[in-house]
Amino acid sequence: MRTFAAFASAAVLSLACACRSTPDHTPPTTLTLASPLSTSTAPAPLSISVEGTAEIETVPDQFIVTVLYEARRPDPQTAKRDCDEATRGMLAATKTLKIDPRDVQTQDFWLGPHYDHDDRGDLTKLLGYDVRKTLVVTVRDPDAVEPLLASLFSSGATSLTSVDFVSSKQTELRKQARSDAALAARDKADAMLRAAAPGQKLGRALKIEEQYAGGWSGPNVNVANVNHEAPSVLVRETMAAGKIRIVASTSVTYELVDA
Repeated sequence: MRTFAAFASAAVLSLACACRSTPDHTPPTTLTLASPLSTSTAPAPLSISVEGTAEIETVPDQFIVTVLYEARRPDPQTAKRDCDEATRGMLAATKTLKIDPRDVQTQDFWLGPHYDHDDRGDLTKLLGYDVRKTLVVTVRDPDAVEPLLASLFSSGATSLTSVDFVSSKQTELRKQARSDAALAARDKADAMLRAAAPGQKLGRALKIEEQYAGGWSGPNVNVANVNHEAPSVLVRETMAAGKIRIVASTSVTYELVDA
């Protein structure tokens, strides 16, 4: 389902192009189409600045399961051996479930000493050696997530990091959301001119600035330190595929000309 929405503070009729900030979490994309104004006494063109947003909903078709093996052992050799054994068990579980090897990846192996500290923060005693390894598995059937988790935890996983719901159409939908946001901005500008300045119409675009694009929100299961005996129970209680939302927002400044 695709919906359009337009939001902004208020569109501004001004003698100069409006400048909007971009949220810190996304890099700004700005296209300035007009040449810089000269230093002559010629007045700057009248302009209107608007912001349009678009939202596209889609059903997730990929489910990314991330689990962790984590342990502390008295020496590094034992820590490495036990981690390798758990990893072999988890990989064997994915083969039993006929998961494509290309959808299985180990990440972030770490092994190192763990010390006790005194009140001043000084190292006082070696407590053992910590070892960690992450396994990421992608499945395409939501009904496969629960059996996968049960198998991974019985084979060596010690905690569930997350189950992420994504769409393989991400790039295509981001492009569509950007286009829809630009159209929403123009529709908003046209509507405001008809109501407030019927003697004028939109001219060329002076500036196009992407405020936000490509982000989405949707279901996510994130459970740390799951007991290995009951992970599937927790997932049954919290997992629902639902839909994910892709949102884009664009700010456009148009020149105003006589109708």
